[in-house]
Amino acid sequence: MKHIRLIIILLIGVVAAGCTHNNGDIGPLFGKWKVTSIVAEGITADPYQGNVFWGFQSHTISVSEQMPNHDYSQGFGNWSMSGDELTIDFPDETRQPPAASLLPSSCRLQVLKLNTGHAIFLLHRADGATITYTLKKW
Repeated sequence: MKHIRLIIILLIGVVAAGCTHNNGDIGPLFGKWKVTSIVAEGITADPYQGNVFWGFQSHTISVSEQMPNHDYSQGFGNWSMSGDELTIDFPDETRQPPAASLLPSSCRLQVLKLNTGHAIFLLHRADGATITYTLKKW
């Protein structure tokens, strides 16, 4: 009976040690986020349809647009954060973010708010326009 308890405790320890955070904890950004609004000022943009998602793991970001009939468009890039600045880069020409995201292939976003459930990022474009992204943990 003592051996069975020891085995159960060891199994619980192994399961508890399992981790989906590759290369360590990345803080509140980890996981899937729904972009609840995209507000563009200074440029003409189609109305946001509420169908863009961002996903963060390790130093990789995925940006996907859900389309009708369960189709989707998805881009993959790299991200890093320093202080209140989020840097995103999509180096592969074939894995660029969907057009609906209004994200360029490389950008720096100002972090206006970031906690475990909500985030707001501000993109200052070279042409003077700004884009505000509001996200909710999904």
